[in-house]
Amino acid sequence: MRFSQDFPILQDISPTPPSFVVSPKSKLIIDESSTLIIVCDVRGSPEMEVTWLKDGRPLNTTERIRSERDGLTCRLVIANVTTGDEGKYTIIAKDENGEAKADTDVVVSPKREAAESPSVKIVKGLPGAVEGLQVESCAMDSVSLTWTSPANTGGSKISEYKIEQRTPDQQGWTEVATVTRPKCDIKNLTPNTEYRFRVAASNSEGLGDWAAPVSAKTSPAGSKPQFIEPPLPTLIVVDGQPLVISAKFTGTPTPAVRWYRDRREITDLDSITVDSESTSLTISEARQGVDDSLYSCLIENDMGQASSDISVSIILSSEDTTDLETRSERSEKAPAGTPSLLKPLTDETVQAGQQFVLNCKITSKNGTVAWYRNDDRVISTGRYELFSAKNGLQKLVCHNSVRDDSGVYRCVVTNEKGMAQTECKVTVKDSAEQVTPSFKQPLEDTTTMLGKDIVLKCHAVGCPDPELVWTKDGERLATSRKVHLVFDEQGGSELQIKECTAQDAGIYLCTATNSAGVQSTQCTLTVVSVAGKDAHLVIAEEEKVAAPRFIRAPPSTMEFNEGAQFKLIAKVFSS
Repeated sequence: MRFSQDFPILQDISPTPPSFVVSPKSKLIIDESSTLIIVCDVRGSPEMEVTWLKDGRPLNTTERIRSERDGLTCRLVIANVTTGDEGKYTIIAKDENGEAKADTDVVVSPKREAAESPSVKIVKGLPGAVEGLQVESCAMDSVSLTWTSPANTGGSKISEYKIEQRTPDQQGWTEVATVTRPKCDIKNLTPNTEYRFRVAASNSEGLGDWAAPVSAKTSPAGSKPQFIEPPLPTLIVVDGQPLVISAKFTGTPTPAVRWYRDRREITDLDSITVDSESTSLTISEARQGVDDSLYSCLIENDMGQASSDISVSIILSSEDTTDLETRSERSEKAPAGTPSLLKPLTDETVQAGQQFVLNCKITSKNGTVAWYRNDDRVISTGRYELFSAKNGLQKLVCHNSVRDDSGVYRCVVTNEKGMAQTECKVTVKDSAEQVTPSFKQPLEDTTTMLGKDIVLKCHAVGCPDPELVWTKDGERLATSRKVHLVFDEQGGSELQIKECTAQDAGIYLCTATNSAGVQSTQCTLTVVSVAGKDAHLVIAEEEKVAAPRFIRAPPSTMEFNEGAQFKLIAKVFSS
């Protein structure tokens, strides 16, 4: 049994402009004083911007008017509709690849004054959206939904409710049930799969508006492997005596077992025994210099995997252990053809709703690739995409991340010669948990003598910890023989300049950046020298009179997270 299926080769995909998965209704008729909801699903890049217009003019958000975005779903909600809200509404989805737009004509039916005649005429229409749609429970192959009837029934009795579903990677919705009560159990679902559901009410006039979709994930069809009696981490065996490594485990379905020696798979099946709950590796006569190695036992099923390492040392006699005290860890060269790790994974911290990408490079001939999150198998479906290139580049993309996506991610590549793996930690934080960077100790303008050393200091805080970058007159600084950058774990930083010259004068900027935003602090460094009989100070090596020029120009392009602060800085010099 292999660790996983082969994944599609990474290919260059041409960028595509935004497109409507589900277009908004072209026309809506709504009663005065009710709530207007225009809903559509739009696919685009994570940087896609969505704008709503009314009669060609941008629509401002108020307490009564709000726009919402949940994954692919975009909504415009207007409460307590008046006749002034009647008109043409346009949604524009735009990113660097292009734009898509759609129109909805809204007609508002005004309230009718009570007629003098005792007869009453009821105007019937489509019902509004159901309210309070939520997931009540999730099982391995089913999801239970509940909701309440729409406040606007359209003037007639609600006859039924239609339920539709799709997975995050599907473009269209599929009808899965029709019920007469505000509750439904959706069955025959795939285990361990994320779904989206929406509900609409129907009366004698037809089907009303769809409620905002909700997400649910079914439970796994089994349990991931785990050791209930793992092997001992260290074994010492006398030369010529039997070496036995054993372990007990659980998992549903029954895990497959593989044994490795120095990351190379053991193919001598006569030395390995396996049943549904235990396994052992036996070497009848262990030999020093031959069998003392790092052994690994790996168990895996469709739910995930677990592994345990065992360091085995062979000694000549039970009384001779002096060798073990000075013996260094074995560092044997991997056999030809064994998967090789060239670029490891790196830790990532993102804000909920953002995309994160994990990259590593593991070369292997005829290898198979598997990704895990907290030892749970990750497959290329829903919000996750996995890619594998011929040059060994492995890539995991998670779209529209949520807090539950946090964890330890691991990429494992195996072939008949052995295995290689790398792991990293991913942290997905809510906006409320993040703090935009700020400077407890900002930079201060400084004057120094020509030839003297100078130190510029600042201290930044934020959550997550911000990354600090130094620039001088718009050029990024790095440690060199003359300039030395120092950073500490508390957010403090120093810029040390040796033997200042006139060229060191200028504007120094320290920028702190994290996933919540960007903040900067700056100072002007002036370098002076002694001149004249009265020994007065002058700016070192003053320049001749020249036309004004930028010594710090704002960048042509800057990228920020929505809601973050930004600052544009320019410095002009004129003599």
